[in-house]
Amino acid sequence: MKKFILILSVIVLIVLSCILVSCGNSDRNEAIIKNIETYYKMVDGVEKLHMKVTFFDGSVEEHTIDVPKRIVSVTLSEDTFVAVNDKNDVPELKITVLFDDETTEDVVISKDMITGGAVDFSTAGEYTLAVEYKDKTLSAPIHILPAVENYAYVGGILTKFDTFDEALINADSGSTIIMCEDLVLDSEVDNMYTIQKDLTIDGRGHKISTSTVRKIITAEANLTLKNLTIENGHTAGRCIQVNNDNITITLDNTILNVAGTGASQPITVYSPDDKADAVVTIKMNKSKILGGASSYGIICFVPTNIEMVESEVSGWSCVYIKSTATGSTVTATKSTFNGSSDKNGDTNSFGAIVLETSATVTVTESVMNLTKTGDSEYSAVTTWDGIADGSVVCVNITATINKTGDGIVDIGSALPGITVNGVQSVPVA
Repeated sequence: MKKFILILSVIVLIVLSCILVSCGNSDRNEAIIKNIETYYKMVDGVEKLHMKVTFFDGSVEEHTIDVPKRIVSVTLSEDTFVAVNDKNDVPELKITVLFDDETTEDVVISKDMITGGAVDFSTAGEYTLAVEYKDKTLSAPIHILPAVENYAYVGGILTKFDTFDEALINADSGSTIIMCEDLVLDSEVDNMYTIQKDLTIDGRGHKISTSTVRKIITAEANLTLKNLTIENGHTAGRCIQVNNDNITITLDNTILNVAGTGASQPITVYSPDDKADAVVTIKMNKSKILGGASSYGIICFVPTNIEMVESEVSGWSCVYIKSTATGSTVTATKSTFNGSSDKNGDTNSFGAIVLETSATVTVTESVMNLTKTGDSEYSAVTTWDGIADGSVVCVNITATINKTGDGIVDIGSALPGITVNGVQSVPVA
């Protein structure tokens, strides 16, 4: 705080000097400063110092200057499980810096930020990582793991396994599996992994890929994927299929990518017997769901709450709420929707967000990139032609919409309740 006050004082003195020089060079040579008001003001979302200077002759000058943000705290933004490296280099770990305006910034830890020299990244073991950033410090346990072994918690103890499959089988419910290498799945099976206990899988930057397995993961319990890429090149490939009630799928710094030419689906949300009272939650943080020209990025057959923060979804439809998913919600902040259509004909009219039933969609501070190469109608948001009578949609989208191709519209529906950048849908008379 003392450092901040000193900086602020210097800034004020500089500004005052500029004002005095300005006065001396103006027609108000005799003007004398009567009063100075200083206060913080948000300008284009950035906190700045605002100064109002009143002179004895009644004139007023106002100045706005940048003010260094004040750091409230620093925390580790990722679990501190890392692989050994022979050069003792610092792995890509980040701290999250919280400022007093409640904004955050991720900062990569450099070697000169580590204090005490107590961590040897070339030797497996458990250490305490001490980090200093600006005038803030933190310390946290860090696990340096052998690079050729998978780990999972069994009976509360971090245990190594030769394969990812063994770690998956033996891990405690509610624990974390830590991957050590990329996995290439070449089995010709419909489903590879069925998750029936709450788990976190930390890929540590690794990848699971296949072109022969249709569904890589079937989730029947709460599942968190972090620092992981899953790629499925099967014609009708799925990265994750949800197949249970009332569970949460969390993607943190994770990429789900399908490259199939058919109706491939990065995330498909089902429930046993398509129960109408099931509710599934999909949470995305700094993650990507990438679909192809005929893909549905996230398709929901049961009520689903989708929460996106600083994330990206692509596909023919980025989010597709089916008629059985009544009451679903989509909330996206600082995210990107990449919708594209290469289809022709009236029956292939579609949109980046498609609703077949009652749903609530809120998109803020986001971007929608819409591309159209065929002659089918395409829009930012639309409802299905056969939407059930009495369906109620509440859509409010505030986003930068970029359009490539002719005939792209913001709203492809005459159903009331849709607003895009302040423009409301017009009900059919």
